[in-house]
Amino acid sequence: MYGIIHHSKLRALKNPPTKINWPLFSGVILILFASFINSSALFISMVDIKINLQLNFVEMTWISIVYLTFVTGFIGVAGQYGDMYGHIKLFMVGSLIYLICCIILSACTNVAMLMVGRAIQGLGVAFLVANSLSIIRMCAPSNQVPRLMKIWVITLFSAYSLGCILGALMSSVNWRINYWIMFAFVLPGLYLVWKNRLAANDEFEKKPIDYLGTLLILLSIILLVLLFTTPAIWGWHSPAVITFIAVTPILFIAFLVREKIADFPLVPLSIFKNMDFSLGVIQIFSCFFGFYVNATQAPWRAHYQMYDYVLKELPALVEKEFPVTDKKAIAGHSMGGHGALVLALRNSDQYSSVSAFSPICHPSACAWGKKAFTAYLGPDELHWLSYDACELLKDANQTLPLLIDQGSADEFYPQQLLTEDFQEAAKQASYSIECRFHDGYDHSYYFISSLIGDHINFHAQHLYA
Repeated sequence: MYGIIHHSKLRALKNPPTKINWPLFSGVILILFASFINSSALFISMVDIKINLQLNFVEMTWISIVYLTFVTGFIGVAGQYGDMYGHIKLFMVGSLIYLICCIILSACTNVAMLMVGRAIQGLGVAFLVANSLSIIRMCAPSNQVPRLMKIWVITLFSAYSLGCILGALMSSVNWRINYWIMFAFVLPGLYLVWKNRLAANDEFEKKPIDYLGTLLILLSIILLVLLFTTPAIWGWHSPAVITFIAVTPILFIAFLVREKIADFPLVPLSIFKNMDFSLGVIQIFSCFFGFYVNATQAPWRAHYQMYDYVLKELPALVEKEFPVTDKKAIAGHSMGGHGALVLALRNSDQYSSVSAFSPICHPSACAWGKKAFTAYLGPDELHWLSYDACELLKDANQTLPLLIDQGSADEFYPQQLLTEDFQEAAKQASYSIECRFHDGYDHSYYFISSLIGDHINFHAQHLYA
């Protein structure tokens, strides 16, 4: 994201603002809020879209791949153009693209129309995200920027969560409403940005574009997205996926070499000398691989206490801020399914039931778990056992209602998930579980959206027993 990285060097603005430009900031936040609500709402609506447009599994998967490819592939280009032509101007362009695509998507009648609309919508979101952080720097004095950044982060995470709820509610009526209501957010936001654009000092400088660097990173990101998404369709041993594995690192290396010698690089590599920035990048990516443990190894042990966070800190915060009781159930997907099983088996007195979609059932015996546990807990495998659901079943002193759903077409089953190991461990421990296998389902969110109702009913039955 060139616009974001470029400004992360904290180059001082020539004419920094003396107070927060709340109207401009509010307009940016309102538009981003809408785009992230819509993004998660679409995932929840995919089952209804599948039925309405008579889509098959492969078509549904490609709809997500196309969107993700355009967002990630063009975000760097969008940021660079913002540096050259003005971040506010490019943010408004992204807003208009987004609105136009909402019209197309709300009226689509076939898969081709849906894919084209999602692709162009992804391009619009790339322009929004890449330029939004740079606009925030124009909205406030430097000492107030962190405050606005916190609001930015909270807004995006809140919107993504809210979108799941709204997507379910609106899809029960008509999934196209998910696109119609975007106008209620984006149009007022666009008006605020337009009306207050002149009050911001949008500094930009026209300079040559690194076309070769842009092409290399664009191809690298596209192939990386395909590498992580297409195995669900073609399998890891298909010629296409093997080609992605071979070519992607070559393109990334070529991009780094190009950026090192370019007069006007797309991404100035010197930014990685900034320790705060580099640690921030590591932290962002490591958040996806927490494995719900209390880390004991440096550098993770200082702050990586995800087990305690889910077990203690998060419930305490929810019970303090919301009118709820301390009665609770727990559920998760994939690595989160592993976390849910471990937390429930180790703390059976705190949960009424536990369920999981495609969980990592025996992490100390699979490549994923071994790599994560070695990093977070050290090489001594005895320290791993307290975070392994199969091992915990041996010493379980209380039986909880336990439901597992696993797709037979899951690209990570059985090598990484080891569901049968958990079934065997439960049998040996005389621990009653319900483990269901579903033909044709993979590891994706479509699997969750198809069966989430069963899990909600399962937990409700035991919560209100």
